[in-house]
Amino acid sequence: MRLSKRPYRACVPDLDWPQKRLSMKSTGCILFFMLMIAAGPSLAELEPLSSTPSQVQTTLEMLEKLAGKHYASKPLDDNLSSELLDNYLDKLDPRRVYLLKGDVEDFRQWENTLDDTLKQGDLSPGFEIFNRYRKRVLDRMDENIALLENNPEFSFDKQESLMVDEESREWADSEAELDELWRKRIKDDYLRLLLADKKREEIPELLIERYRNQRKRVKQSDAQDVHQHYMNALASLYDPHTSYYSPRQLENFNIAMSLKLEGIGAVLQMEGETTQVVRIIPGGPADKQGILSPEDKIVGVGQEDKEMQDVVGWRLDDVVDKIRGPKGSTVRLEIIPAKGEHAGTHRKIAIVRDEVKLEEQGRQESHPGAGRQRANLQTGCDRPAGVLHRFRGLQ
Repeated sequence: MRLSKRPYRACVPDLDWPQKRLSMKSTGCILFFMLMIAAGPSLAELEPLSSTPSQVQTTLEMLEKLAGKHYASKPLDDNLSSELLDNYLDKLDPRRVYLLKGDVEDFRQWENTLDDTLKQGDLSPGFEIFNRYRKRVLDRMDENIALLENNPEFSFDKQESLMVDEESREWADSEAELDELWRKRIKDDYLRLLLADKKREEIPELLIERYRNQRKRVKQSDAQDVHQHYMNALASLYDPHTSYYSPRQLENFNIAMSLKLEGIGAVLQMEGETTQVVRIIPGGPADKQGILSPEDKIVGVGQEDKEMQDVVGWRLDDVVDKIRGPKGSTVRLEIIPAKGEHAGTHRKIAIVRDEVKLEEQGRQESHPGAGRQRANLQTGCDRPAGVLHRFRGLQ
């Protein structure tokens, strides 16, 4: 569904924004300093993400396949390099609410050279762009949280417009321009929650939780995520149905195609900082064992007789990778049961992995779009994709 290009009309608070922002930043610094003491490394100490040798090799193989096997036969030249830069930025920041015009101008140094760097196996431009983007997002989330923790008094006696069509928005010239844009975005979210019958006193915390979750997701980005973004920005220039699958995506794709996996047979999701069981697959190892149940939390994972690893705060994909494994092997889980005599306490269980049939899952998630071809650039083959089922939480 596309939003109208007509500006969205909303009442915004009539306040002295520069002074409010100064107060907000001061409060945010104090709060964030306290967070650093409690939680460890600061955002400034986040290690820049960089490519791995295997990603370099994969990229060179992908370029060879695009050049020799893709029907579009597009040359990787300066023109495609310019398109790649624009496409990559659009995929990272489609609404143009994080990066500044100055950032984009800095990135223009690679406008006509991304083709050359890729051919040389140099992925550093893509990673440098992402690292700058990541910093902008984290900084913005911190400012948003600090503003809301400062309890802004939103009033609704003045009309202003908010352009919600991202295709019509130019890159912001300055931090002040982005601050103003985000003030309106926060006000818009605040108003929508009011119209959804949320209490005024609850709304700031609801919005803070949103921004904290977004900050957490961005901080958990890894080199595999960056490589996937960058390669998909390139692949989609050849045609809309050409995609690059990272190793993690490829595994889920193969599960979707075969409707089977080797694991314990549980659907998981993130609930705050912990991994929670959504449901147990009938007939799978967890179902046959009969201990793990929906709503239980998984806080530790161990392999066979190796040390149990605490997985609180891990991204879901990484927890799933630890729980999946070959048929006949044993995975140990530290869980917090949601119900029963052990509810609320830590309990360690062991489950022998087996093949899990997902035919029922496939029938439930079937889609009329089946039959479309999607290029898997890791293996160089075309396979009917239909819908790429979201099996990232299945193990």
